[in-house]
Amino acid sequence: PESIRRPGVPIELLQPGRRLHADLRWTQGERLYLEEVSMPAAWLPTDPEVDSQSEASEAGHHPACGASVGQRTVVLFRRDAVRSPKRCSTSDRALSHAGVLAVPEALPCPPPVAPDACEMPPPRCRSAGLASSRPSGVCAEEAGMDEVVPHARRLLLSSSGVRQFEFHPTRPGTLLTGRKDGVIAVLDHENDTQTHVLEVDSYPILGLAWLHTQPQWAVVGASQSGTTCMARYDESKPGCMEHVRLERFPHLSSLSVCCTDDFFMTSGFCVDVGLYDIVTGQRTNTFRGLHQNFINILRFANCSPHLFATASFDHTCKLWDLREPIVANQPVRAFNTDTLNVMCCFSPDDRHILCSGVDQALQQFPLSQSSPSTSGSRFPLPSLRSDTNYRRSLYLADGRSVATAATNESLLRFYTTEAPHRHIGHVGFKGMLLRRRQYTGLPTEEYVQSLRCHPTDPCLLGALLSTSEPHPESYIAMLRLG
Repeated sequence: PESIRRPGVPIELLQPGRRLHADLRWTQGERLYLEEVSMPAAWLPTDPEVDSQSEASEAGHHPACGASVGQRTVVLFRRDAVRSPKRCSTSDRALSHAGVLAVPEALPCPPPVAPDACEMPPPRCRSAGLASSRPSGVCAEEAGMDEVVPHARRLLLSSSGVRQFEFHPTRPGTLLTGRKDGVIAVLDHENDTQTHVLEVDSYPILGLAWLHTQPQWAVVGASQSGTTCMARYDESKPGCMEHVRLERFPHLSSLSVCCTDDFFMTSGFCVDVGLYDIVTGQRTNTFRGLHQNFINILRFANCSPHLFATASFDHTCKLWDLREPIVANQPVRAFNTDTLNVMCCFSPDDRHILCSGVDQALQQFPLSQSSPSTSGSRFPLPSLRSDTNYRRSLYLADGRSVATAATNESLLRFYTTEAPHRHIGHVGFKGMLLRRRQYTGLPTEEYVQSLRCHPTDPCLLGALLSTSEPHPESYIAMLRLG
């Protein structure tokens, strides 16, 4: 193709004998479809050197079966970077980055996938619930701000001191947690037990990501020191974990693994991002000056191994493609947000990107070429008029609903993904941590410090609860909706 932005337009000046492989960057994350066809020689560009070689070759050989004099055999190739994790629809190959900018309008929403095993009962549908039997997944009328979503919740006592966590994409009941003291642990959240542990650093663990194709491996990153490593746990041998240290990325704030496990990227309290090759363990590139302020979070797309987004304190979220030169002022797409960005994430089908900021700032932007708008749509969240009310938001696994929470609140709100983003209800956590012990000093309340949704179960999610005390405790609250 001429470029990633114009995948349907061929290169006009492609000459015979061109070394195509030299231009195929990141082919380890792509499939190449080759097809040999016969074409009239008059249709092809002329090249004296190639023509003379072809004539000399044809002089000593008879035409191939089915070919005729004046015909040339050529090889056509097509690049396909599509990957189909369980949470993604597999009905269309256009979900590589070339397709993200041209997603078909009729692409169906992926159905919810139930985990292999779960102790909590499946959700029951109700008129204002998240798991409604209606196609849209939500009710026609908007729920009041005091409406409570039906749910079951419990505190994971084995998660004390956790700073970040991630659900395992394929192992039911498994969590990877990173603690404030630099230790990572694998938890069985169904039985509330710790199964494996590893000391990585003395600084808090902020970056965690499971590999998709190697389910016992994960990438881990610590905050200030930037210590980065690959960690492996053995399900048959509870206890310690193996690990391999990689090149540091100082002041790390996030990391993300592409859906084919070929590479991962890091961001931090700087304007640069790092690119690591998972196979070799080497940092292969550092892309500098992508934003005007710190890049708080970086996320790969769910279905394309080359597409990633960066969300910055400079009030922008940018889309990039590794198959094109990464130039600071030339992203694939750039979106202006109302405030600084705390986090961003792709929808499960990669058709939208969600940007969370400060207080009521929550915007969704379309990624298809048929919707070139860069203003997006805003969620009708109530404002607390606070500059420290940092918001975090994620799509549930079925892509129909969004969960959102902020650091000055002790509740989690749910909205429909489809604009005008109707309010579905909330889940409150007030008093859930305070009942653990008697707090001294001024009265405090819980707030949601981090949020993660299960990658395949749309009714399972976790919220990391903490308090505003000088030395707060923190625990993960597990939620089953319905």
